[in-house]
Amino acid sequence: MRIKFINISAAILLFLFISTNARAQWKSNRLTPAHFNSITFNDLKFSELKKTKGDELEMQKLRQADRVCEGGKEIGEKWRSFHYNDGLSVYFSGLSKSQKPHITKIEANSITIKNKKVKLGDGINSLGQNIVISNKNDKSVFYSFTSEDSDCCLVSIEVSSNTNNIIKIIYFVQT
Repeated sequence: MRIKFINISAAILLFLFISTNARAQWKSNRLTPAHFNSITFNDLKFSELKKTKGDELEMQKLRQADRVCEGGKEIGEKWRSFHYNDGLSVYFSGLSKSQKPHITKIEANSITIKNKKVKLGDGINSLGQNIVISNKNDKSVFYSFTSEDSDCCLVSIEVSSNTNNIIKIIYFVQT
């Protein structure tokens, strides 16, 4: 009986060790839901973009898009994207009748997080000194920002390893 208890205890400890280390591999800069929803992409607030639910008229009220694309209607998975000359693109999915509309991707040339604005080409330090690196490879370093109440969606800022300057700003839903 004692050996069985030790084996079960060892298995539980091993599981906890592995799961803790697996989660520690990927790090994110956690924001309160209020801070996450107040992020702006090219001066458009994330929460305002979400409120439009991809409706073309509502999006045009925020800012006139230079190009609007849509598709997927024939297979019941309607999507719509809005593209602007300043480098902003916003993609919505779930626009068919039985679906829930949501933003799936945003590409931007500038972002404001906690009242600190940066744009492509700026140094990442403009966002502050205490931001955590999420991942890196030979060419790039990635900084991710997520809401404390969700891990599905994140803002990723890609920075050149050579210059420490921002080369890509994107929001996306992990699938």
